[in-house]
Amino acid sequence: MRTSVILVCTLALACGGLSRGAALGIGGKVAFVGVEKVFEKYQKTVDLNARLQQERKDRIAERKTMVEGINKLKDEADLLRDDAKRKKEAVVDEKVKALYQFEEKVKREAIQKQARLQEEILGEIRGVLTDIGKREGYDMVFAVTEDDIGYHSDKLDITEQVVKALNKKYSEGKK
Repeated sequence: MRTSVILVCTLALACGGLSRGAALGIGGKVAFVGVEKVFEKYQKTVDLNARLQQERKDRIAERKTMVEGINKLKDEADLLRDDAKRKKEAVVDEKVKALYQFEEKVKREAIQKQARLQEEILGEIRGVLTDIGKREGYDMVFAVTEDDIGYHSDKLDITEQVVKALNKKYSEGKK
């Protein structure tokens, strides 16, 4: 929400500045790009999301195997007596501890990987926006989200152009 407010304020100031610039005979060319749409339609994002989903499924299967092993040890411990039972329960406790550590590690790594990939993709989007902006003579290109409030004409939307440029660059890089 804070980002949206800042963007709206920036947009209001920029448009005000452009209006004043136009009154002075200085034109301003403005466009916007829908960030969510770029992420949804950028093939690299689609591919990375599929890969992350598969990794998540693999970790879930790994966790399931660990839980099944713990349950088997618990069942075995229930059949034992005294010393043997305590030893088996100690093993179970260690396995449960290892399971918790595994879960925390997986969560931490997933968050870090997601952030790293998101920053990488945002960098690529920024690069394409800069290229398009310079090539087509835009003075400003705003990134908008679905949560932003305000008005913008669809004729200022260069989202599809950005997506096409990103997908072209991505497909060329895969070859």
